[in-house]
Amino acid sequence: ADLFLIDLGLGDGDGVDLIRQIRTWSHRPILVLSARTQEQQKVEALDAGADDYVSKPFGVSELHARIRVALRHHGLSLHSGAGSTLSMGTVHIDLARRTVLREGAAVRLTATEWRLLEVLARHAGRLLTPRLLLREVWRVLTPQGRLLAVVPNRRGLWAHLDATPFGQGHPYTPPQLTRRARDALRSLLGGIGARPRARPKVAHFPSFHRQAALKKLLLDRLLSQDPATMLKGTQFMTEKAGGSDVGAIETEAERIGVGADGIERWKLYGQKWFCSHADADVAVLGIPFDLATTARPGSRFGPRGVREASASLAWERKAVGWGFSPLETLAIVDYGDCDFDAGNPAGVPDEIYECAGQILATDTALLSIGGDHFVSYPLLKAHAEKYGELSLIHFDAHSDTWAEESQRIDHGTMFYHAAQQGLISPAHSAQIGLRTHNDSDHGFNIFDAPAVHDMKPADLAAQVKGIVGDRPCYLTFDIDCLDPSFAPGTGTPVVGGLSTHQAMQILQHLKGINLVGMDVVEVAPQYDVGAITSLAAATVALQQLCLFASARQ
Repeated sequence: ADLFLIDLGLGDGDGVDLIRQIRTWSHRPILVLSARTQEQQKVEALDAGADDYVSKPFGVSELHARIRVALRHHGLSLHSGAGSTLSMGTVHIDLARRTVLREGAAVRLTATEWRLLEVLARHAGRLLTPRLLLREVWRVLTPQGRLLAVVPNRRGLWAHLDATPFGQGHPYTPPQLTRRARDALRSLLGGIGARPRARPKVAHFPSFHRQAALKKLLLDRLLSQDPATMLKGTQFMTEKAGGSDVGAIETEAERIGVGADGIERWKLYGQKWFCSHADADVAVLGIPFDLATTARPGSRFGPRGVREASASLAWERKAVGWGFSPLETLAIVDYGDCDFDAGNPAGVPDEIYECAGQILATDTALLSIGGDHFVSYPLLKAHAEKYGELSLIHFDAHSDTWAEESQRIDHGTMFYHAAQQGLISPAHSAQIGLRTHNDSDHGFNIFDAPAVHDMKPADLAAQVKGIVGDRPCYLTFDIDCLDPSFAPGTGTPVVGGLSTHQAMQILQHLKGINLVGMDVVEVAPQYDVGAITSLAAATVALQQLCLFASARQ
């Protein structure tokens, strides 16, 4: 290449490191284009070997001028394109006569190859858009600018010339499979794209359907690879996935990080995916449901956001304040997401209840990630069925006990109904961090936000422990309990809340409660800033796991 344009914000590395690598084999000019504007960042890039640094935003004219300066300083220049002949090493092009000579011998080109060479020669040294190449070379754009169909292949031209206008190392993308080839490959592998219209429950995902879903995902992965990788993958699919070896498929799925339903997702703290939860102490269950929200929706993306943020906590050897890691003392499995039919909202509570009940039936505890706070109601129902009437420790900005005559799917009324139905005992329950008004406390013990701020975390936790006693306890944490400065990514933020430090301290001082179930809810990543809400939720979930583990040490 005559010149390198580099953005420092690369997806798989740092631009400064790339500059240093280029300088080990090339002395061509390097021009940095970056939104990083601090002086030290500019100095670091220039010291690494860059010739110039352009801060975003910038104008096209300025960019062209800086490119001309960089080339001029290296004894290079941009061709004007006005001449009818062009020489590149041993290759000589005569545009007027439409001839190409390499080392004096004529080179035969197809019509398409000639048009490509002519366009590149006339615009030597300039940036060309894909639209220009499609219009001038392959001529597949309609007058309205709509693409007809083609995947250009430049390989033939470079083979003829043995050189490129861009120098050594021109970018080459392996040809993609045509639709016909994809259909033929799918047919070869046995029509594995089909999935049942009625999706089965996750807990009872039949082997046949799980195999089909995983095979489809693996196939889609293979089709996006280069031909060599695709060939190896196709051999695996034919030998393993074509038969009934679900174990081999799941091993490959585990390698690329997908769940039992074939959906690619993050795993909480990097834990195992959907192994036999009957052998686990705790199963992590995502519940991507937010149809009960009354303000901003989006907490359906909470499970994925919390899982993703939890990756930064997985490497810690000991949880702060606990002296151990629950990931080492507990057998934890990420069960994936609860499978429900969002098109039938009235049936979702029962589907969540059944899914939770099937896990609890194996004596595996549940850590659930919402979803809006309504999901706690079917979870409480499943836990109360196993453990009897529960004590509730409820962190929230809202009481979620507003009374209503009918039972709606609403994230502000579910604990009223849970108390009315005997799932929880208000007299043995505590609500922490409330800062919205409700005419009635319905018998709950309330520690509102001002009271929490006036108390020491240890004193507050001691009072809560006295309220719940040794009764089976369910701990639910609505992330809007935290002040929006600590957790902006939620549907109904309320100022004046707890800090992450206060929340962690209270949770740590609750050590000794008989914790049987827990959840973290109402994370809406699209309103977040720098993923701090998802990180706070992942940290709260880790504290809950520590609480659960400490009771079993």
